[in-house]
Amino acid sequence: MLKNVRKVLVIRKTSRLVYERQRTGDEFLIQKLSERGSDYHGLLQRHEKHESSVKEILRCLQNRGVSVITRKKESIRDEDVRWSDIVIAAGGDGNFLAAASRVPFSNHMVVGINTDPD
Repeated sequence: MLKNVRKVLVIRKTSRLVYERQRTGDEFLIQKLSERGSDYHGLLQRHEKHESSVKEILRCLQNRGVSVITRKKESIRDEDVRWSDIVIAAGGDGNFLAAASRVPFSNHMVVGINTDPD
């Protein structure tokens, strides 16, 4: 099955740092996170680890001649799922569950890769 994979849909999570930036804005982000007991530098480190993991996944697939589409879990489109041979959920449990719930086709495999396993 995996030998025949030529088209992959990679579904990326929205990191907590990106979520907080969208919610708060950049100007007061560090202050707001601190008020809520969150560590900006820790979130930044985990975000960078996730991004690095996704880049490595994409690099490995492209080096094998696989066509890749990436989407955030919030913007998965049915036509992307139909186009793909396999779906890779890059993130954590929530991202995997979101991806699996959007793949109604029994002939599609969903593979989860935890991009921040610590």
